[in-house]
Amino acid sequence: MQRSLLALEELTSNALRHGRLPVEVTVTRTGRSWLLEVGDAAGDDPPTLAADRDPALGGLGLPLVATISAAHGRTADGSRKVVWARVDSTLSEASDAPRDPRPPDARGGRGRGPGP
Repeated sequence: MQRSLLALEELTSNALRHGRLPVEVTVTRTGRSWLLEVGDAAGDDPPTLAADRDPALGGLGLPLVATISAAHGRTADGSRKVVWARVDSTLSEASDAPRDPRPPDARGGRGRGPGP
């Protein structure tokens, strides 16, 4: 779920910062994935990647969405655009499982000890 939430947050914040109101958000479960769609009234203004920008200044949202989604893109009909991402729910659920913060050798259990 964390991957889906992160992608949705990035798409939504981009629409609010760079698009035009109204912004509409749709989240749909489709089989084994989440389809995230964020639309705004800037159909003539495609999303653009921030090339050669200092990461401290932002501009990493779309590359992040591209990394964590199975597919992503945009559609436009002239007056509106929709930026979307499909995030695999099985991957996101597995990666969201609580992790033991201790190093492997401190977790106990059976296994090999230190090397020879």
